[in-house]
Amino acid sequence: MSEGKLPPTLSGAVLSDSTERWDRVGKFRHYRALESLRDYVLVSQHDRHIEVYSRDAAGRWVMSEAGEGEYIAVSSLGGSIDVDRVYRGIALSPTDMTGRPGG
Repeated sequence: MSEGKLPPTLSGAVLSDSTERWDRVGKFRHYRALESLRDYVLVSQHDRHIEVYSRDAAGRWVMSEAGEGEYIAVSSLGGSIDVDRVYRGIALSPTDMTGRPGG
């Protein structure tokens, strides 16, 4: 590791229609191999919804989720994220019931 650089404990992504599958499957598979990583945060662009995948004491990944008006714990931050604050001032991209944009 380069001098002065700390290993990552937290990573995240804003899910887009073109990269969501990669963020959820491919990228997360690579991140799980990083021993230092404790939390992986996924933020929806379509609704006020955040998912946090956290590594527990046994090394298993556990998913938590929160929506509008809620908070979600992020262990590597030593606290929680206010979902409403993340989305404050953001115009969401709507989806129809099939999950396609523009609905």
